[in-house]
Amino acid sequence: MKNIFLILVITVISRYHFAFTQADSTSLPPEGQYYAGLERSFGIIPSVQVLNELYFGLDLGYGSLVTRCGIGGFFSSLGVDYNPIDRIWAPNITFQGNSFGLNFGINGTYYIQQNQGNFVLRPEIGFGLLQVLFINYGRNFFVRDDFSNVSKHTLTFSVYLPVLKF
Repeated sequence: MKNIFLILVITVISRYHFAFTQADSTSLPPEGQYYAGLERSFGIIPSVQVLNELYFGLDLGYGSLVTRCGIGGFFSSLGVDYNPIDRIWAPNITFQGNSFGLNFGINGTYYIQQNQGNFVLRPEIGFGLLQVLFINYGRNFFVRDDFSNVSKHTLTFSVYLPVLKF
């Protein structure tokens, strides 16, 4: 009988302790302490592409970022790039992730010059600083090979400027 009573007491105490610690673990730290939150925003993304050609770009983007600790986030954007030397327009769509300063993403671009056009799929990898400044290297994979005015390699410098946070 003593053993059953002891098991019952241990069970009740352990359940009470578990419930008490569970309630404590769900509370937020006091204001000013270091913790992460999720921030969503719409923004503009000016960019410059260099290597063999020069492109200036402007995208409208959506970002979902982990704040305060710089862990990472996700961006998607629609925009256009322009090469003023060769007069090439390039509408594009981009999906990009960022984790601990490392960027990885995919970009789909349709290059247009006069009556010619070519779709390019570009995987990208690079570095990000404070989830605002980005440097990415991309490798273009062309649908058609006869579009010679676009390089196979790109180096892009871009800035994410949040306009509307929610």
